[in-house]
Amino acid sequence: MNRCTSKARLTLLWFSPILFTLTVSGQVRVDNTSQYIKNGTFSWRIFVQADRKTLTKIKCVEYQLDPSFIKPVRQICSVGDPSYAFAESGEAVRSFTVRVTITFADREPTYIRHTLKLSQEITVTQQVRIQHNTSKVLDQSPFYNKVAIYVSAGNAKSYRLKIYENFGSQRALYESQTYSENVRVNFRYNGQPYVLRGYTKGSGSAFDLYCTVYREVIR
Repeated sequence: MNRCTSKARLTLLWFSPILFTLTVSGQVRVDNTSQYIKNGTFSWRIFVQADRKTLTKIKCVEYQLDPSFIKPVRQICSVGDPSYAFAESGEAVRSFTVRVTITFADREPTYIRHTLKLSQEITVTQQVRIQHNTSKVLDQSPFYNKVAIYVSAGNAKSYRLKIYENFGSQRALYESQTYSENVRVNFRYNGQPYVLRGYTKGSGSAFDLYCTVYREVIR
C-alpha cells in the first residue's frame, strides 16, 4: 500500500456524510463513509452503529489500520455523535482492511475485520418519497420497474428497510432494521454495486423516507 502510505500521513479530517455494513453482534454494526477530495485521494470515517442502549454498554473501540498509517492502532473510548459512534477518520487513496475490537462492559470483546472501501457515487435516480408501511417502485434507468423499496411501520428513527426485486419471488437485495433518521445502505443489482442514501421526515409513527440511489465506483 505504497500510495496509501504517503497520503495517510496527512492530518486527520472529520466530515459528516456514507459504505459497507457488517453485522457484529446483535444490532451492532461497523460502517464507514468516504468522500472524494482530489488527485485520487479520499477522506474516510469508520464508526459503530447500534441502538442507544447498546452504545452505553460499549467501553472502547479499537481500530487497527494498515501498518503504513502513522499510529496504525487507534482506540476510541467516547461515543461522540451517536449516529457515528466511536468514530475515527483519515485519508487514503485506496480501500484497505481494518481489524476492529469492540470492548463491552457486560460481555467479552467482539473482533471483526471490516473492509474500509473508498468510493465515488454517481446519481442514477431522482429523489423519491416513500411513506411508512408502503413500497415505491423505481421506474428510472437502470431499474425500469424491476426494483422496489419498502419502508415498514415504526417511527422516523426505527423502521425496517427492504430493497427487493419487483418480480417473481421478490428476492431481497437488502433488508435490515434502521436506527437513524439518516440512512445509507449498499446493495447489488445485476452485479453492479449501488448505494441508497436518504433521510426520514415526520414525527412519531407518521413519517416518510426521502431517498436517492447512486451507482458506486469503488477504488
